[in-house]
Amino acid sequence: MMLPTEVKTKTDFTFSPVGLIPKDWTCYELHEITSKERPISYGIVQTGINVEGGVKCIRVININENKINEDDLITTTTEISQSYKRTILKKDDLIMPLRGKVGEVAKVPISLVGANLTRGVALISPLKKISPDFLQQQISSMHTRKILEQSLNGSALQEISIGLLRKIKVAIPNNFSEQTAIAEILSTCDVAIEKTNLLISKKEKRKKALMQNLLTGKVRFKEFANAEWGNVLLGDVTNIVMGQSPDSISYNSDGNGIPLLQGNADIKNRVSTPRIYTNKPTKVCNVGDVLMTVRAPVGAIAKSLHHACIGRGICAFKANQIDSEFLYQILLNFEPKWVEFEQGSTFTSVSSTDIKELEISIPNDKNEQVKIGSVLSFADIEIQKLKSQLEKLKLQKKGLMQLLLTGKVRIKI
Repeated sequence: MMLPTEVKTKTDFTFSPVGLIPKDWTCYELHEITSKERPISYGIVQTGINVEGGVKCIRVININENKINEDDLITTTTEISQSYKRTILKKDDLIMPLRGKVGEVAKVPISLVGANLTRGVALISPLKKISPDFLQQQISSMHTRKILEQSLNGSALQEISIGLLRKIKVAIPNNFSEQTAIAEILSTCDVAIEKTNLLISKKEKRKKALMQNLLTGKVRFKEFANAEWGNVLLGDVTNIVMGQSPDSISYNSDGNGIPLLQGNADIKNRVSTPRIYTNKPTKVCNVGDVLMTVRAPVGAIAKSLHHACIGRGICAFKANQIDSEFLYQILLNFEPKWVEFEQGSTFTSVSSTDIKELEISIPNDKNEQVKIGSVLSFADIEIQKLKSQLEKLKLQKKGLMQLLLTGKVRIKI
């Protein structure tokens, strides 16, 4: 995704409360560019019980990645909704969570005109001179998100107040056509991101179905149709190394010693991603070992890309009587079930006995294990390629937003 071909990069700038902006842009507080009849407000405080055929209400959990998920909306009575007339949704309205997902802004689709909001969601109804699509992009930009996050109050339930939201400052081109041109370019990025997300979701569902079929023997390869499977204990087919944290005085970020893997924070995209080193290693894993977190969260699975020291939050599996890739896939499939074995209240964990005595079903023929592992591994590779592509698209959009939403790069109108 590239910059639009017709751009102008030279412009006169002026100082504003949000930094340097073009002289033909204006810095507004949000309340100055939103409806006076329907000012920025939160929705219904108490919606009551769900009403069949009632008025749909949008909660914080329904807003994700600047979109509204319409699959899980609650409903309320017409009477309750009418008592909050200002937040009954109209075409071109924007909505934003006041807690949790502050900075995510969704535009109301036609299908939700007439719906209402709950207490945790704010209405932002732009004036006609303001493009709702541009305002959506500007509020969700990194700059405005940072300001919103810094404005959060409260300890247990961090929330931005309506008063503060109304005073949030944003820079807007005076020319409506420039607003819409910028929004259209950024919307193209959003479409590409959404399509990639959908592809990832489809691939992940397909992988899940493959796992359920191949790892249980429900679906067999022709050449192994008559081969038998057996139940084994995890400790009988692998060497399990329980981690042990080294002396903290040996920790360093200078590359002195070997990498230290302490827990889930040192795992990213299903592979080891160490942050620090230790020159006094205790227990170690090798490249190709399968890793599992044994302290909250329990059961997260990854592959080791490092010869590393493992702390007490991780254990390593060294496959001996089982194919390593098949083992990895079996443990991935079991990942959500570890909650049944967790011990402790604040810091849950599983013991080495729990792990060693876990019973798994495997093909007796190792060649079948290898084939199952390779099919599932290929599915993982496809998914990871799409995720890498998604990250590139998000970075490209971020770069465009920094240029277009600040006026550093101008669109020829």
